[in-house]
Amino acid sequence: MRAALAFFALFSALLFPATAGAAPIAVTVSIPPQKYFVEQIGGSDVTVTVMAAKGQDPHSYEPTAAQMESIARAEMYCTIGVPFETQWVPKFRSLNPSMRVVDLLGAIPRIEGKPDLALRDTLPGKGRNRHDEHDHDHDAHGGHHHGLDTDDPHAWLSPDDMAKAVPVIVAALAEKRPDRAAAFAERGAALDKNLADLSARIRAMLAGAKTRTFLTFHQSWAHYARNFGLREASVELEGREPGPKSMAMLMDFAKANNIKVIVADSMTGRSAVEAIANNIGASVIHATPLAEDWPGALLEFSGKLAAALGAPQ
Repeated sequence: MRAALAFFALFSALLFPATAGAAPIAVTVSIPPQKYFVEQIGGSDVTVTVMAAKGQDPHSYEPTAAQMESIARAEMYCTIGVPFETQWVPKFRSLNPSMRVVDLLGAIPRIEGKPDLALRDTLPGKGRNRHDEHDHDHDAHGGHHHGLDTDDPHAWLSPDDMAKAVPVIVAALAEKRPDRAAAFAERGAALDKNLADLSARIRAMLAGAKTRTFLTFHQSWAHYARNFGLREASVELEGREPGPKSMAMLMDFAKANNIKVIVADSMTGRSAVEAIANNIGASVIHATPLAEDWPGALLEFSGKLAAALGAPQ
């Protein structure tokens, strides 16, 4: 990929005239991790605005008036497939028709919304198995924001997947500032190497893990699991603590799949997580999947996960 980026930079520099004293490219992104990638490639040639910033939920987010004013001035918007984009990106386009919209998921292999393992599969009509005899209560099976029939958009949690988005960002920035194409390509190549190094470090952390399955209550780690040869077992709780029947189902499910680790984020009710962990004898790892310090947060999470999965320390 580095050779391709270098060729693209040379081609762009020859094809387009230089633009002296051009202002930084105003780029808007949906979530904080995207800011890291655009800034790593754009450097001082970009200014990046995050729509659903720290502490905001990308599922229910709505832009402020000030952010809409920022959209009106933006040259580029980078999407990543989070839920609010479906409703709001068309409105952003209407407000600013000249704004380039760049899909960072376009180059990344999709993962359908259905996780590797899910208690939702045991509900009536989803196939018969050893849970069919249960009189299910449905407090642990509410609808999810993404749904089981949609793609999992959380590609930013996989270094290998995000490496595929690097040339997309490089090309989009070079289109806006052709005279800076070489700089974008050089930074893109450096980021590509850093992503490969990060992926290798995490694989080394996870090597020798006694189990490779973890449980989540917000279906968001499928790309990470694919990257590192793990399995994400996902159950949807909608922030609620499961009732007795659902807890019994969870305990059976955890035992059958040798689940000893729960990955939780701010979208999962803490009381529900603690109740389930206590009942199935699992350790809990609290993740920050929307951190702006993307590599730092992913390394910290991976170290905790590796230890919990029984990898040699």
